[in-house]
Amino acid sequence: MIPKLEASGIRLLELQITEIKTPEEVDKQRLQNWEALRQSRATVRDGESKAYQLRNIEAARAIAQRDLILAIAEGLDKMDQDHLNETLLLSLSAMLDQSLNDSHTRSLIASDALETLENLKKLL
Repeated sequence: MIPKLEASGIRLLELQITEIKTPEEVDKQRLQNWEALRQSRATVRDGESKAYQLRNIEAARAIAQRDLILAIAEGLDKMDQDHLNETLLLSLSAMLDQSLNDSHTRSLIASDALETLENLKKLL
């Protein structure tokens, strides 16, 4: 292009670009890339949030199960050794009744543990 200008007697002293128009396909791909990055970051954040929530729920559940076991063990320590069978059954039954009626404990103990405790209560 410059040799043609010089041939016409025109000398180019300054060139200024005022607008660059990218092809529509390039703009589409750029937007798709940005959207994919945004979506992947949102997915990672969502996964981390759910993992944190599950860890907290499982920790609370473990604490509730530990407290229930400690309460049973404490009750067993207080029993009269001479009447162990009868006292054991009554104490264990009372502790199970109290634990199963507590909505907070019920919500934190795993369903399989609740089923086991309810079966144990039926046996007592």
